[in-house]
Amino acid sequence: MHTRRITLLMLPALAAGAMATSQADARSVQWGALVIDRVGNIEVGLSNDQPTSTRAVKAALLSCKKRGGKHCRKVTTFKNACGAMYLRPKDRRVGWCV
Repeated sequence: MHTRRITLLMLPALAAGAMATSQADARSVQWGALVIDRVGNIEVGLSNDQPTSTRAVKAALLSCKKRGGKHCRKVTTFKNACGAMYLRPKDRRVGWCV
């Protein structure tokens, strides 16, 4: 019997109140980012609840590097949303959605 190992990483959804408020209110805008290092072992970095896209990417890069990533690169950023990434180490397949 073969078992497949799939790792699923999910960012928590933002609070409904933050998504319901006016986007004119800058405090309601929350950014997140997904980054990955596919060199050697696959490492990922995730961030959420950041005030800008730049800070979200920096936080995700730091997360990736703390996990051992040396070649971490941005996959995507997202605003007032949630994201998920899956990894399949056997064949190094990676996927994500926002």
